[in-house]
Amino acid sequence: MRVVLLQRSLAWGDPEANLSHLDQALDNNPGADLYVLPEMFTTGFATLPDAKVEEEPSQGLAWMKAAANRTGAAIAGSIALRTAEGCRNRFYFVKPEIPGHAGDDGMVGYNGTAGDDRMAGYNGIAGDDVMVGNNKKAGDDGAAGKDGKDGNDGAAGNNKKDRNDGANGSVTIYDKRHLFTYGGEQERFSAGHERVITEWRGWRFLLTVCYDLRFPIWLRNRDDYDAIICVANWPDKRRYHWDTLLRARAIENQCYVLGVNRVGEDPVCVYDGGTVLLDPYGNPVASCPDSTQCECSGELDMKMIQDYRAKFPVLEDADIFELK
Repeated sequence: MRVVLLQRSLAWGDPEANLSHLDQALDNNPGADLYVLPEMFTTGFATLPDAKVEEEPSQGLAWMKAAANRTGAAIAGSIALRTAEGCRNRFYFVKPEIPGHAGDDGMVGYNGTAGDDRMAGYNGIAGDDVMVGNNKKAGDDGAAGKDGKDGNDGAAGNNKKDRNDGANGSVTIYDKRHLFTYGGEQERFSAGHERVITEWRGWRFLLTVCYDLRFPIWLRNRDDYDAIICVANWPDKRRYHWDTLLRARAIENQCYVLGVNRVGEDPVCVYDGGTVLLDPYGNPVASCPDSTQCECSGELDMKMIQDYRAKFPVLEDADIFELK
């Protein structure tokens, strides 16, 4: 699987400006299976009381659907969104409605004009294909299997998977679990409570957002995922933590880690990037230069993960625990 990580400089509270250059960035990196954007990629880290958040239907989600259909790839990233239940830091993993790559007559522009009636436009009109289930099933021995289903003795908890894993045209939702109280995120946003794994083209991805990275139990691999995606607005003053924690999560969970951070400034912080693709040994496969708006790409190798886990079966010795 080929992935492209997009390290962006975000305009403060300006979805139109932040979305305007993204199609070109995708076009400059064709042929990927997955494109990953930073946390709150349409607005910046909108925790200040007067900071811009998106309203439903989400303009950013509409763009993600259109981009997924246009490229034939999945698009991932989080959006600051006001919902009926309050504001959420909502991670979307959007799969295309059609397999492969759309032809010229299937492209969707910013005006929402679709090449056919299956495609959403950029005008904020979303379809009804947001498919997130809570179909937990109990196993016999309590250990979570490769399908991410929960056991019944506390080995796994709070799992959620999209209802039609691997299918075209679905949208998987993860609401950020660990709100950044040091930065006041909890004063405006409500936390999610479900651990979410989605499947795409034979790969299982655990969805996480920024501060989640500091909580290894939440991210612990129960042999139910192959890669972690962590999207972030992680400031330069704690950059060493970002680099170290990403590597630790890759090593301890024997998985790929896709860490996508932003660059630039907002009214509170400076961001210098550190976007990187790490392999299960913690080695960088691809990375973006610091303080630069750019993209990097790399390949995920399933055989390498399988061979490594079989040869050095650390996950089989993991502790059993229960999340509450």
